[in-house]
Amino acid sequence: MGRPVSLILRYADHRTCRRVWLLFVGNNHYRLGLLHPGERSRLDGGRLDVALVRAEDWRDLLTLLVAAGHRRAQLQPLVRIAIDSITVEASTMGPCFVACDGEAMELRPPLVFRSVPQALRVLAPSSSRS
Repeated sequence: MGRPVSLILRYADHRTCRRVWLLFVGNNHYRLGLLHPGERSRLDGGRLDVALVRAEDWRDLLTLLVAAGHRRAQLQPLVRIAIDSITVEASTMGPCFVACDGEAMELRPPLVFRSVPQALRVLAPSSSRS
């Protein structure tokens, strides 16, 4: 098990410092839960779905583990934000370990995330027989 990290999050007119176990930034709203991991109804909304697991004290992690064990749809202490862009700064000066589309990499903060509406072109067959 890793250690919590202190992050500075800048979005809209907000600046907040948080200790977190996990920070997730995805394109468009994700249904997060044990029964629907990573399900999205659309890809072109132009909004980021930011979810973080607070690490204010040991009870936050314990609460999360108990909720996951009972398969509750709403995992606490989960904080969700829907925004256009966010800048993430880490309290450490070194690189951050980041998973991007399942690939692990090291990136140097600040990390800037933006959603560009309809920037991804999806090609699909015209019929279900293809």
